[in-house]
Amino acid sequence: MSEVKFRAWAGKQMWTDVAVFNNDAYVWNYEETSLAPLFSDAQVRLYGKPVLMQYTGIKDKNGQEIYEGDIILGKNKKPMVIEYRAKKASFVFAFEGMAVPMMIYKDGSNWFDVIGNIYENLELIA
Repeated sequence: MSEVKFRAWAGKQMWTDVAVFNNDAYVWNYEETSLAPLFSDAQVRLYGKPVLMQYTGIKDKNGQEIYEGDIILGKNKKPMVIEYRAKKASFVFAFEGMAVPMMIYKDGSNWFDVIGNIYENLELIA
């Protein structure tokens, strides 16, 4: 069973260790020792709603967790984007119009290398 974890892209920044309740993102407030909304209503109006990305349960060859939105290189040395496809009920490698389910490579994570993500490194797939 995979660990259920999220991160979020919000306000031109990647947030890690994000909790999700009712499709809203929260982060731990260490001063008040409680969960706090990632963005206030005013920030949502300014930056838009945070984009949530789920951990796939797979790590790359360097031990880095692979999330939705990550850009990876595989053995074919072509950049691939990690997406969730409801029709396949699976995370997939999306590249060149194809979508290959990640689950068939679950034990082969030493083939993958995270090189960025679609929010901070879009030029890697352009």
